Amino acid sequence: MLNQLQPDLRRLLDLTRKMENFDATLAAARTAGKPIDPKQPALDERRRMEQEATHLRAKWDI
Repeated sequence: MLNQLQPDLRRLLDLTRKMENFDATLAAARTAGKPIDPKQPALDERRRMEQEATHLRAKWDI
């Protein structure tokens, strides 16, 4: 079971890091008074990452 969990956990951590970076970048730009208007492909990718992370959390009940 650990052999199956490890790659999924690594992927979940990677997705979480990428989503956090995306969200923090938008928040920092807004705070600095220069809001970034992300394009639709970037928003779609952010949504896809969130769905994948949700799937992995549900898969392992974490």
